[in-house]
Amino acid sequence: MVRKIIGSFLSRLASAFAANPADREVVDPAGSQSESSLGATGSLQIPCRELADKYFQIGLSNVEKESFEAAAVAFEAALEFDPADHGACHYLGFCHFKLGLYEDAIRLFNKAVEIGPGNPDYSISIGDTYMVMGRYEDAVKSFERVLEAKPDDGLTHAKNAQALMELNALDKAWEYVCRSIELNPSAYAEEVKKDILSRRQHSNRPETTNLGHALDAQGHNIATAEQGERQDSGINHGLSRVYGDLDEVERFLNDASTIITDLYKANPNDERVRSALARVHWKAGRLHRAGAALAYFETNSPDNPHYRLMHGQILKSQGRWAEALEEFKHVWRIAPMTKELYHEIYVTVIALGKHDELTDIFDKALELGVFADAPLGAYNQSFLTASKEFQRHQEEAIARGIPPIIINAQPRSGSTYLQYAISDGLNIPGCYICAATHTYHARMMPTAAKLFARGGAVFRPHWIATPELFADMRRFNLNKILVSIRDPRDTFLSKTSKYERLLGESNWLSELQLSAYPLPAGSQGEWQQTAFKGSLEIDIQLIESWIVASQEQDDIKILITKYDDLIMDEKAVIDRILEFLEIDRDQFSWDKVPDKKDTPYFYRGKSQVWREHLSDGDRELAWSLMTPLVKEYLNLEP
Repeated sequence: MVRKIIGSFLSRLASAFAANPADREVVDPAGSQSESSLGATGSLQIPCRELADKYFQIGLSNVEKESFEAAAVAFEAALEFDPADHGACHYLGFCHFKLGLYEDAIRLFNKAVEIGPGNPDYSISIGDTYMVMGRYEDAVKSFERVLEAKPDDGLTHAKNAQALMELNALDKAWEYVCRSIELNPSAYAEEVKKDILSRRQHSNRPETTNLGHALDAQGHNIATAEQGERQDSGINHGLSRVYGDLDEVERFLNDASTIITDLYKANPNDERVRSALARVHWKAGRLHRAGAALAYFETNSPDNPHYRLMHGQILKSQGRWAEALEEFKHVWRIAPMTKELYHEIYVTVIALGKHDELTDIFDKALELGVFADAPLGAYNQSFLTASKEFQRHQEEAIARGIPPIIINAQPRSGSTYLQYAISDGLNIPGCYICAATHTYHARMMPTAAKLFARGGAVFRPHWIATPELFADMRRFNLNKILVSIRDPRDTFLSKTSKYERLLGESNWLSELQLSAYPLPAGSQGEWQQTAFKGSLEIDIQLIESWIVASQEQDDIKILITKYDDLIMDEKAVIDRILEFLEIDRDQFSWDKVPDKKDTPYFYRGKSQVWREHLSDGDRELAWSLMTPLVKEYLNLEP
């Protein structure tokens, strides 16, 4: 049943938006509206339908490939160009839904409703997500809102019937499902009707006391479980029904619950039955009961990776992140080839803020070749170097003499544009050689670093220069690095602008807590200034560390590029980079590089925007934090 919901969800998304991109348009498509200043509107937005649609189509393509992480990035880019694009917001919610991030999906769907209130499909998506989460009362509220606008929507009548059935409101559920079949006969509605009938039959019969009665009530011809051989046969028959329903179509979740509960009563020590019981409870959203069913295995089958992984997923669904991580680590130790495991680890580690723990875990996956046959974009990009598809592309570049290229970056300094310009212009793949790519002290994964050091690829970290970093570079024979820097005051405003455009908030600092800087409790003014100060301090530290390193390092060559130079003449900057890397300019094709204005990662292309938006007090604070070396190197003014 869950898979049915997801399937209809995706189909509805495609029909609602892919065919009619103009329906998503809210801002002036010709760009005739002048861009207002941040101080006047609290918003940094440029109407740009063409680019929004471009990245929307990229997102659709990745959804079709089921590359939902890549699709999410594209839809975020579409929203950067048009924060009023409710279709992109809806699709971004769907990507979060597919990645199991249900609360984020709900937030995005609600945002889509807010900016596109005329589309009832958004409320259907909210209801579908609540169903998967087991929040049936909320699902009913969503579906009934849809039916107020579309009273003849047969599919939504069936969905509402299912939600009401889960709340045991069987008479009301029956009315809705009959109305659904009257309006629009469908296999889905018939399945819901069958489920309601089964619930009614189950509620009207005495509770079964043995396996034979339980299975007879479900239409199975299985004898009582008094003899071992016949007992096992009954279990296998029951489990076959349960797993067939869950794994193939997940249609009869409630029947499965009845079957497996009765099987468990007759066979409480059978591991297959207990595992199936946990799975049914989990899929039905009964997380505490699922966890209780799996607790048995902690002592009786401590090294069964299937049970431990499921237990971790249940704990994660409950928000018990630390306990979930311990379960996932146990699976990693006993069954490291489990592909599904690594997404669970990544999400959990990031939620806990323990980025460094990813390095050893991900490196082992690379060393073992867990993702060697994975298509590009299917998993976390930190696994790219081990992909055979990546390595084929890399080998072609190595044959042309392309070295390993590291573009180290102060965030929001034009480095993403540089990365993609070099990747496109030289026709080389991009990759990550750190598991946690957006931290300032991220460690290299040894296996990834060795593969990357062969050449023919580009990597963009955000490192601060440290003796430990240079020791690792020498270890892996990485002897050149590019560094991209920018006035920290402009960097702060660019970071804020990014969150503003992604989230569409009217208060330009209201969502900055999503950044890397810890924001203490207190008044809004206090945390805003803390974020401002923290952003400046980390950027100043990064810039100064690389200026000093460029003067002190002999065996590692460092080229520093400035954002202002990139604004003025990007071709001159690229020429400097090619000369530094000793790459023949004939190998670089500008025809393949998009103009800066056509990218989602070079949004404003302006210098000294801080003069327009910082208060006198903020200017004084910023200037007091700047070191003499940074002031001189960037030619800064107060």
